[in-house]
Amino acid sequence: MIYDYLNPIDKSAKERLKLLKQKFPKLDGYLVYSSRFGQAAVGTQCKELFKQFSKMFVNSKAKTEALDLLEYQSYTELTPTDIKSVDTKIEGLVKTLLISEDIVIAIVFNELNYDLISKLQQDDLVDRSLTPQSKASIDIILMPLTLADRAVCDT
Repeated sequence: MIYDYLNPIDKSAKERLKLLKQKFPKLDGYLVYSSRFGQAAVGTQCKELFKQFSKMFVNSKAKTEALDLLEYQSYTELTPTDIKSVDTKIEGLVKTLLISEDIVIAIVFNELNYDLISKLQQDDLVDRSLTPQSKASIDIILMPLTLADRAVCDT
């Protein structure tokens, strides 16, 4: 899946979270793209998403080039025009990158409520096959991106 597919998937995940919050008013959390390598908030802008969670993307020549540009930008004094130019190049590269197949959209809680988490683990709006069903787990997975990519790209 390519970065541009995230917008409709984000909308779908946000709608699921909204429905969960209607069912469970005490739910206080936000959505993240997540894997065992890290996480970043859903809705984060292109360059910042890549900067925070580059392991979300499959290794490629374009990814290496975007990482090199980020490094160049952090170690070089650039004019505002040059910064904008490099940002545009980075965003262009990121939009061509494939997203790793192990990325999921999960809920991060602002306040832990173990009784609520236990109820969420069983709810139909979460992916119960990916959400650990243990009382020791606080992971609530809404959807894997590999299943969510059936959404139509809106670009």
